[in-house]
Amino acid sequence: PDAIWDPLGSQTQPRMKSHDIVCLHTMVGYLYSTNNMFHDNGYGGTESHLGIGGKWGSDTTGGRSWDGRVEQWQDLAYTADANLDGNHRVISIETADNAPKYAKDIQRWTPKQVSAIVRLVRWLCSKEAHADCPSSWECHKSGIPMRLIPDTKPGRRGIGYHAQGIAPNRVSGGELWSSANGKECPGPVRIRQLKSEIIPALTEEDM
Repeated sequence: PDAIWDPLGSQTQPRMKSHDIVCLHTMVGYLYSTNNMFHDNGYGGTESHLGIGGKWGSDTTGGRSWDGRVEQWQDLAYTADANLDGNHRVISIETADNAPKYAKDIQRWTPKQVSAIVRLVRWLCSKEAHADCPSSWECHKSGIPMRLIPDTKPGRRGIGYHAQGIAPNRVSGGELWSSANGKECPGPVRIRQLKSEIIPALTEEDM
């Protein structure tokens, strides 16, 4: 509800087939520049459903203060291109970072990003968010479980991170979420933060 609706143009993407997973990504860049790139390419390019700004680069220049800002580029009824073979059932969230050369150097999500992620993921997992989904979808009845998925096998429901669907992390029979082998998105530090901070906070009171 507190996301800024910012569609990329005329809708051309196929419809979702279910809402099973909320997946966190990192941009290796900034929300401002990523937003411009997505708009330049429209729905014919690569996009995510949502994005969250940070404290780095163009998110903090030109009078901007986008740390924790939430943009929504794609209607949740339609697919976004961030999870390859999982696009038909995965809701994707891109997050701004310090844009380092190596994934190991991606910094922690800021306190404002953490707060935004928790509010957003809690909403995306709620029954209320899926009240208008087809009645045959599992999410229509129960929302999305607020727990970490163990892998990307079909049928998994919950919260995930991009690297789970990428070699060498992808398990046998798991969906391929990127063709770029070895991609560590959202980075080791943020993966640990997701497990130790984000997931536990989801069932607590608003931060």
